[in-house]
Amino acid sequence: MTLKRFLFILAFTSPLLAIAQPGRPVAQGQDPDREDRVQALRIAFFVEELELTASESALFWPIWNNQQGTLREQGDAMRAIEHELAISTNDARSKQLLEELKSLRIEGIESRHDAVIELAEVVGYQRAAQIPQIERKFRSNLMKRRMGDRRPGKPAGTNRPGGPPRH
Repeated sequence: MTLKRFLFILAFTSPLLAIAQPGRPVAQGQDPDREDRVQALRIAFFVEELELTASESALFWPIWNNQQGTLREQGDAMRAIEHELAISTNDARSKQLLEELKSLRIEGIESRHDAVIELAEVVGYQRAAQIPQIERKFRSNLMKRRMGDRRPGKPAGTNRPGGPPRH
């Protein structure tokens, strides 16, 4: 992918993303631009990995953002239930909460699957099937980058504690 094409796609999708982003409160002490920078990195990474055209990007990102919002809401609900479970002293209530947590987890799996199917209508099934792996790869790269930023003098990704080598 040429730099010119990449910059065109990024310039084309940025206004769409600004409109599609729901307002979120910023946590105390958190850089307010951090999430925007991460989103810009995610867009660039996905555009390159999936080889998205400008028209595909225009359709892809609103679906993606909607799915992420749904997953964020489910995650918030799951954390609330987990918190309630931690302080619960009643077995019957704990059992009920565990069933609710199970239902939310199943809904999350179904929601992710439905989103991949919806995205497949935009990019095709072969490329849509790669989306979970691309997201994991992006998060791994992001984490390595963050860990590298914390310890100057060490290359990114080398902050892992020792252990047996993986073969």
